[in-house]
Amino acid sequence: MNILNKIGAFFMSLFYKYNIESVTGVKANLSADMVNKIDLWNLILASRAPWQTGGNSCGVVETIIGKLANSVNEEIEISAENKDLEKVIKKLNESSKEIIQNVIGVGGCIVRPVYKNNKPQFEIIKLGNYIPTAYDLDGTLLSCVITKKINEGEKEFLLLEKHEYKNNTHSVETELYKIKNDVLTKTTLDACSITAGLTPFYKWENVAAPFIVEFRNREPNRVDGSPVPCALWQNTENLIKDADEQYSRITWEQEGGQMLVFADEDLFKQTQKKKLNGEFAEKRLNPTLNKLVVKLSGNGTGEEKIQTHAPALRTDPQVKAFNEILRRIELSWNIGKGTLSDLEDAAQTATQYRGGKNALYNMIDSLESELEEKYKNVAYIFAYMLTVYQGIKFDDSILITYNEASRKDPDTIRAAALAEVQNNIISREEYRQRVFGEDEKTAAEKTPAETASGGIGGMFDFSRG
Repeated sequence: MNILNKIGAFFMSLFYKYNIESVTGVKANLSADMVNKIDLWNLILASRAPWQTGGNSCGVVETIIGKLANSVNEEIEISAENKDLEKVIKKLNESSKEIIQNVIGVGGCIVRPVYKNNKPQFEIIKLGNYIPTAYDLDGTLLSCVITKKINEGEKEFLLLEKHEYKNNTHSVETELYKIKNDVLTKTTLDACSITAGLTPFYKWENVAAPFIVEFRNREPNRVDGSPVPCALWQNTENLIKDADEQYSRITWEQEGGQMLVFADEDLFKQTQKKKLNGEFAEKRLNPTLNKLVVKLSGNGTGEEKIQTHAPALRTDPQVKAFNEILRRIELSWNIGKGTLSDLEDAAQTATQYRGGKNALYNMIDSLESELEEKYKNVAYIFAYMLTVYQGIKFDDSILITYNEASRKDPDTIRAAALAEVQNNIISREEYRQRVFGEDEKTAAEKTPAETASGGIGGMFDFSRG
C-alpha cells in the first residue's frame, strides 16, 4: 500500500476524521490528494513522519525553516502612527517565525483577529486545523472552517467555527458537537464550560475584506492545481526521507565502527581467600572499560583469549552521499547552493556561492512580500476593531521597513562603508563598528588620530582589522 494512503488514518484532520461534511453540510475545498499531503506535511513538521521512527530527523526541515525565519525576522521593522495598532501589529511580527514555519512547512496558516480583554489580539492557526471552503479568483481565502477538539473531564467535544465573507459582510457561526465513539452529535455551546460564553452567530458588516487572513506559500499548487497553498517540499517529500535515512546510516556507521575488545571472562577474575556466593570475586572494570570490553565465556588460551574489533569507517563516502542528497534538496526547493550542503565539499566558485545566496534571498523576498501584504490586511482588521470598540479614529496605515545589511557580502559592506567615510557621511569609528563589529570604545581605540593636515596618520587601512 502506498505510504500516503496510510497517513490519513493516522493523522487525519479533524474535518475528515469526524466526517464533518456529512454532519454539517459544509463542503471543503480539499481533494483527497491534498488531505493526504497536508497530513504528511504536518507529520514532517512534527518530526513524526512514517519513516522517522524514534524521531530520527536529520534536521533538514528545522534548518531551512530556522534560516528563513531568522533572516526575515531580523530584517522587518513595523511602525504606525496609531500606537494601539502598532502594539498589536508588532506582536504579530514577533510571531513571524511561527507564521513562516507554517507557510514553509504545511503551505499556510490563518491569522484570526479577535477583540478580547479590551484589546485586539490574534490566533495563528495552521492549515489542517482550518479547512478552506472557498477562495476568490485571486487566491484570497473567503471562507473556512476552524476545528478545535476540546477535552473536559471524560467528555470530548468538537468546536466548529464557520467563517464566510460575502457581499462586504464577514459572518461567524459557532457550533459545538459532542464526540462519542467517533460520532458527532450537535449540542448547545453551554454544554461545555469552555464554550459556554461564546456567541453562536455574529457578523461584521460593511467591511472591505475578510476578517480572517491567510498567509500562504506563493508557489503554485502542484498537487491538485487548486488554490489551496502547498508546503515548500510539495511532491519532494522523498528527499526529506532520503536525507533522514542517509543520516541514520552515518550515525549507524559510527556506532558500528566503535572499537571493541572481546575477552574471555576468566581474565577478569582473581583468587581471594574467601569466596562470595561460591564464586570468585570479579574485579570490576571502570565505566569506560565496561563500554570497550565485551566479556565472553570460553576456554581459549594465549592470544585467543583476547580479540579486538576495529573496522575501518566509511564515513567519507557516507557523508559525500549525504551532501549529494542535500544538494538535490537545494536544487528542488530553489533555496540556493550551500544553504544546507557542505560548501567545501561543493567546491563552489565565488560566483556560484553568491548565486546560491541570491536564490535564498529570492525566497526571503517572496516571504517578506507575503508578510507585508498580509500584515496590511490584518492591520485593517485591527484598526476597524479599535474604532468599533474603543472609538479610536480609523487609521490602518503601517510602515514596513527592511534592514538588508545582513544580506551583503563583506566586500560589498566594506566598499559601501568606505564610500560613506570618504563622503563624510559616517566617521572612521562608525566604519569600524559596521565592518568589524567592534563596540564604540574599541573602534575609537583602534582608529588612529588624523595628522595636522587633516589626513590619516600612520598606515591606517580600511580593509584591515
